[in-house]
Amino acid sequence: MKISLINARGSDSQIAPFGLMYIAGLLEKDNEVKIYDPLPDDYSFIDKIEKNDVIGISFLTTEYLRAKKIARLVRDKCKYLVLGGVHVTAMPKVVKEFNADFGVVGEGEYTFEELINKLKNNEDNPFQKSVSGKQKEDFNKTLETVKGLVWLDNNEVKVNERRELIEDLDKLPLPARHLLDYDWYLRPPGGIRGHYLKRVDRVMTSRGCPFDCIYCGSCNIFGRKTRRRSVKNVIDEIKFLKEKYDIDGLWFLDDTFILDDNWVLEFCEEMKKLNLIWACQSRVDRINEDVLRKMKEAGCVQLEFGIESGSNKVLKALRKGTTTEMQLNAFEVVKKVGMKTLATIMIGNPEETREDIELTRKQLLRLKPDFTHVFFITPFPGSDLYDLAVKNNWIKDENFSQNWDIRRAEKPVMEINLDGSELIKLKSDLQNSFFYGNYKDYLKRPKLVSKVVFSFLMDRKNLLKSLKQFSKTKRIDDLAESAMKSYRVRFKR
Repeated sequence: MKISLINARGSDSQIAPFGLMYIAGLLEKDNEVKIYDPLPDDYSFIDKIEKNDVIGISFLTTEYLRAKKIARLVRDKCKYLVLGGVHVTAMPKVVKEFNADFGVVGEGEYTFEELINKLKNNEDNPFQKSVSGKQKEDFNKTLETVKGLVWLDNNEVKVNERRELIEDLDKLPLPARHLLDYDWYLRPPGGIRGHYLKRVDRVMTSRGCPFDCIYCGSCNIFGRKTRRRSVKNVIDEIKFLKEKYDIDGLWFLDDTFILDDNWVLEFCEEMKKLNLIWACQSRVDRINEDVLRKMKEAGCVQLEFGIESGSNKVLKALRKGTTTEMQLNAFEVVKKVGMKTLATIMIGNPEETREDIELTRKQLLRLKPDFTHVFFITPFPGSDLYDLAVKNNWIKDENFSQNWDIRRAEKPVMEINLDGSELIKLKSDLQNSFFYGNYKDYLKRPKLVSKVVFSFLMDRKNLLKSLKQFSKTKRIDDLAESAMKSYRVRFKR
């Protein structure tokens, strides 16, 4: 079959569409597969898409409107239109809204593969709205057997039983990086803060998170049970990336990299032979000094922590499972070992007051993270927070259920104890106070700074848009991030 997979990306992030790449790696043996990953606002790629048997579109909640437009533009280029991603998993009725034929919920690899095989076996009995009678009934029975599938029956959305999680991740093929112009994703400065690296890639070693944070919907796709690839399987992929793409750095995409200390120690023994710089995410309650020292020996230079708040009351409301004391201990140990830290913070949380945000500011001064990012908490569909927000009428935008695009960084979606304008000011003040720390390492590279500034000034459209946004948010980081966007986009695909 001829299959095109589209990532409806909403940002210029250099993170490749790994979900689609894993699916493509599974399908390409017996099918003709292409992947499209256009930059935001780029629809010219649609002219390059020829007639397909199947077109798949993957998107996040914040990419809802873009994905819907893409679906409309490609509808006449395929027999079957399939949707996937976290938003489809949380809200499968979107299949009908997009005039699609199918949706894939949960982990998509084996569901998509089985769907393709069913369609191949029924090419003489196509799934079409015009088909009726026994022909339609027979094919519906076929579709009912595909776990993890969403489909339409007489314009009614049918959601099949969920597919079991993939227990042995080693059985999956490597992501099909070769189906993209992959050099673009590796371009400098890379995703590790404070390190200007020439070619940084991403790797995921595990799926699933055992924790219960109310704002996270990751478990909707990957479940609560953590499944991990073998050390050998991960190291083989990294060796391949060194040989094929000449990488000098890695960012691990796992929700929490340090869960099984024994696995991490075994991994570090192999990783230190590869002479690579790398970084990962962890939790403050998973820090062990001996493990960190082995990680540093193996090339790890930075840990990212979701601190979220400096108030124990708020942390409890978020079901984070950590305390401010754990935060202090973790940052002290990481600094003692000699690694850098990145702290992410959320404001606008349930039960949070101005006093709690002030506690967060003071806690950050004690923690002294090397890099800090501040976000508005967002009730994404599929999270417990979303259900709470709907129940308690915390969402003030009456068009919120349709206008998913507002779930971005510029303004808060929820107003619980503080109104939106005050939250915007509190966020900008908090983020601006850490601006120098976030960019000081880049500022020490005058050649890089001059290239970034030149790219920004030459990108008139992005410059004007960024200045307009800055007038609303008053966040200096917004300008810096937009300038980096212009710098990256100059490397055309």
